[in-house]
Amino acid sequence: MAKPKNFTRDGVLANTLPVFWQHGFADTSLQALEEATGVNGSGLYSEFTDKEDLFMQSLQLYVATTSSESQ
Repeated sequence: MAKPKNFTRDGVLANTLPVFWQHGFADTSLQALEEATGVNGSGLYSEFTDKEDLFMQSLQLYVATTSSESQ
């Protein structure tokens, strides 16, 4: 039986975005992402294809939330 996840996708995305802003995509490590989210690497990669997928989806969430706030 699969272990239930103890995080939300949007929560992970919201917590990773500041890390990407601070370090840039190339210099953001998996360890930094794990620390920011409280989710281990296998949990992150079960939800997202790879670091680029996580980065792109965090940007999409940012655009979606800032667009809705400005309206």
